[in-house]
Amino acid sequence: MRQDGLEGLAVSSVLTGGTTMAVGLSIFLIALGAVLSFALDRDFVSVFNVNVVGFILMAVGVLGLIMSLVVNSQRTRTQHRTVVDDRRLPPDPPPPGY
Repeated sequence: MRQDGLEGLAVSSVLTGGTTMAVGLSIFLIALGAVLSFALDRDFVSVFNVNVVGFILMAVGVLGLIMSLVVNSQRTRTQHRTVVDDRRLPPDPPPPGY
């Protein structure tokens, strides 16, 4: 076990980095969906409706943003405790014949 106190720093940076990435990805999906929905013509791709795909991406982005914010708020409300198990060995028995 490390005694310099850096093990908690590594865990907290990984946890907050994941939340930041989830928020960023959600915003990217919302922006991409808005571009597909509002900036492109319906006839841009004839195989599927680009506007519907844009609305689906925006819905997924909003859902991801809400979920990441909920998870982040739950993470900030939790309390982390460090439990130290300090067991002491019983004293040595006296030598035989004492």
